[in-house]
Amino acid sequence: RQPPWREMSTKTEAKAPANFTSRLARKVLESRQDDKVGMLWTVCLFAALAECVNTLVMPLLVFRGVDATGTFCNFSGAWLGGFALACGNLGPRCDALSTAFRGGFVAAYTSFIHVVEHSVALHCGRKADSASLVYLAFSLIGGPVFFQIGHRMGTRVFRLGNEASNKASTDSAEVSSATLARARYILHALIVVALSCAAAQHGKEGVAELTVGVLLTIAACQVGDAVTG
Repeated sequence: RQPPWREMSTKTEAKAPANFTSRLARKVLESRQDDKVGMLWTVCLFAALAECVNTLVMPLLVFRGVDATGTFCNFSGAWLGGFALACGNLGPRCDALSTAFRGGFVAAYTSFIHVVEHSVALHCGRKADSASLVYLAFSLIGGPVFFQIGHRMGTRVFRLGNEASNKASTDSAEVSSATLARARYILHALIVVALSCAAAQHGKEGVAELTVGVLLTIAACQVGDAVTG
């Protein structure tokens, strides 16, 4: 199944150069050419911002001697995803931002791998015979529950400002393109601020580590889009 933001993309006649040597890189280039509203790059920047938030802002949370930071990120990310989905009903601008936010920030902020790794760690640590199974079931059930809670809260919050969207598809594409362009400027600025904070707090090693994390996150978005596209 294609990523949700691909439904907003429109085809163009531009094609990748025939002499482009890498097939994966050709797919990346073609996806950028087909993405007329710039959704892919916005998704990448939102994912990079999530990497910055996880590195600089998210504190270490411990519950009964067990690291609960990843669990908090997964549940709060599910809530954010539902809330942002409800925000998308306000019109084409909010819908574009909501799609990019959920496809980039929420996807990078949360981690299904953490659920698996933490379940294995609990099992190997022998905190309790059934601790790993309970945690796994709680995580798999809790994610959709928090998503639904966020969506219901968002629906109530944004109900008064709900706009009727009767514009043509071309108008929606133009509005989405302009909105995402402004969002990218803001995201670039926020990432630069985050790198500056990393340099101030942890010196050269900190900013280098965060820079590598940001670049790898962006690369993962590009490669994932090319593979699933």
